[in-house]
Amino acid sequence: MVGLAFTPDGKGLISWGGRSLPDAWVNKASVWDTATGKIAQILNANTGLVYIAIAPDGKTVALGTLENTIQIWDMVTGRKLFADEEGPKSAITSLDYPLDGKTLASAGDGPVFLWDASSWKRSGVVPGNAHTVSFSPDGKQLAVVGDSMVRSWDMVAGQEAGVLTLPQAPRWRSISACYSSDGRKLFTLEGIPKRPAGETFVRHWDVATAKEERVWVFPCPPYPRALTPDGKTVVGTTIDPRLISIYHVESRRHRLMGGELLPGDRGIALSVSPDGRVLASGESNDDSAVRLWEVMTGKEMFVMNGHLGALTGIESPTTAVAWSVDGRLLASGDGRAYRTHPMVTQTIRVWDTATGKEWACFGGFKTDVTALAFSKDCKQLSAGLRDGTILIFDTSKLTSDSIPASSLDKKELESCWADLLGDDADKAHRAIGSLVAAPKQSVPFLLGRLKPIVVADRRIQQWIADLDSATFATRQAAVKQLEKLGDRALGPLKKALNGNVGLEARRRLEQILNNMSDMPGPETVRTVRAIMVLERIGTPEARAVLESLTRGAHGARETEEAKASLERLAWRESRVR
Repeated sequence: MVGLAFTPDGKGLISWGGRSLPDAWVNKASVWDTATGKIAQILNANTGLVYIAIAPDGKTVALGTLENTIQIWDMVTGRKLFADEEGPKSAITSLDYPLDGKTLASAGDGPVFLWDASSWKRSGVVPGNAHTVSFSPDGKQLAVVGDSMVRSWDMVAGQEAGVLTLPQAPRWRSISACYSSDGRKLFTLEGIPKRPAGETFVRHWDVATAKEERVWVFPCPPYPRALTPDGKTVVGTTIDPRLISIYHVESRRHRLMGGELLPGDRGIALSVSPDGRVLASGESNDDSAVRLWEVMTGKEMFVMNGHLGALTGIESPTTAVAWSVDGRLLASGDGRAYRTHPMVTQTIRVWDTATGKEWACFGGFKTDVTALAFSKDCKQLSAGLRDGTILIFDTSKLTSDSIPASSLDKKELESCWADLLGDDADKAHRAIGSLVAAPKQSVPFLLGRLKPIVVADRRIQQWIADLDSATFATRQAAVKQLEKLGDRALGPLKKALNGNVGLEARRRLEQILNNMSDMPGPETVRTVRAIMVLERIGTPEARAVLESLTRGAHGARETEEAKASLERLAWRESRVR
């Protein structure tokens, strides 16, 4: 017997379950008359029952089923009164909001459900199986990702707009898809899990024509998990669960993060910040920590602890993480640990990414959190659970407007500037938070420190030409000078490689690009961190500083980072128009 429940007056008893394990999820519930000991009614749900609840009047009963539906029965007549069979019937694996926040799309192992965000009633269904959904920046299209194709759904017309067919392969699984900031391209990430190294595909598609523009194939990571918003960097896990793999698609440079810092052994929940600069990881084992990593340097920023049972002391594994669109908030959800305890319930926590402070905690449900998503205005947080439930939380009081402003004196500003240069990513990230919280002082300060990158183009062109020199010493000197410039020479080097150059020069150009360190120089690191401050502040004065940096050398990392920040700020501003 799985369960028993008496009616409030004690005159009736309802039971469900079987005598052995195969019968545990029985399809029928029996209503007994306690005076005679006989069955009065048999309620046939036609699916496995997992929970029941009797109404206070003792006349009706709600049956919760294995298909994540609810049935309401009349216990006196044995008649089914209601069946909710419209919602998801499997774990929620993906959630996303469009720009206007009026709709929520949910995906699991089945069709995509569209929900009206004002009434939370179902407003539509996208047929077919899907496990990932992603809205275009304007909210007019929805990318629906299945196992072997990506479908574009026209939200205005309510019909399929196009299909991107992915090549079939054994155990093929499309992991994710996301639109470019202008909505003209769609980036897809696919992988075939193999050992010791998987085969990963990154494809860039033209949305208007549904044609593949470029494809990159590389052997790692074996478990790709996420793609940065620009479609250029893949984040994944390796055979060693303590390591996170970062792979730069265009340069094919690869590095590992983590090591002894990650004690996990069951995989990792990963999410890249909207600006692509920070990675959030949650260990899906008995470690409750949520960690932030700087993608540029591969270093840990800080650790946020909180998924720990207050009464039991049992750590709950982090099963889902998600960023707010402005990168200020991070939501994390947990699941059932190996060492389960009857008093343990799952929680969702919201963190301030600048300080690591926990701003909110939602809990009380006894099933894993499998997907999280903030609305574009950051005023709502949706959570998908393993049992198919979708929960909506009000996070309007946690927006950036609620962050108290602070003030920094000249000495404190100089200290923060020094911390931005250092190798300590934790200290640098806290300096970023301090500068963001004091915009009146930090923006004028950074205006005086940040200058557009100036690179002598004529000298670079001469060094590139010298790579084809008949003199060995001249060629070597040119290589040395170009490697010294690092990614500031990246643009001219790529342009030269795509042009008409000799075989010797081409060989050396490829060698220089391959030998370029994935780690930018200290001054570049500091400038990118300062750009991150200006983007998070986002005031007209901060944008003016970013605009000045975009006039730097074409292809220089500092220049491209400033341009990308302005594009994201313009997109965020458009959502409130």
